[in-house]
Amino acid sequence: MGHYVDVFGLLWNPLTLIGIAFLLAGLIALGIVLKKRRKLKRLKDEGLRYDAEVVGIVAPYQNMVVGTMFSASMKVECAYTNQRGERCLVVSNQHMLNVGITKDELTAVVYVDKHEPEIYLVEVFKKDAKSRGFDKDYR
Repeated sequence: MGHYVDVFGLLWNPLTLIGIAFLLAGLIALGIVLKKRRKLKRLKDEGLRYDAEVVGIVAPYQNMVVGTMFSASMKVECAYTNQRGERCLVVSNQHMLNVGITKDELTAVVYVDKHEPEIYLVEVFKKDAKSRGFDKDYR
């Protein structure tokens, strides 16, 4: 007698369906990360670059202890002067910063899309660590 595998029954097995769902969720998450990475690269390559002044740190959303350091998720407000001489204020997405950090210890670079100025990227650096890339904000 021939031995066969019921492929249709195997496909509709609940564990297989759960595995397929997790695989699809992983592929969607990977696609989102890759899209944000391409957007960052495009803004850095083609966008307008401005050195910005950190004008404020928005109150923390969530506090956490990392090792012996107390950190919080905060937004950074930055100001830059565009090509027309207008002073623009932008707010970054959330960054994990030490709670005791002040705006004087931070600096920022803003990349703005040439065609859509409401699309921008804010990179926040500690002044003593600007070359290392402190944190990035993806918009």
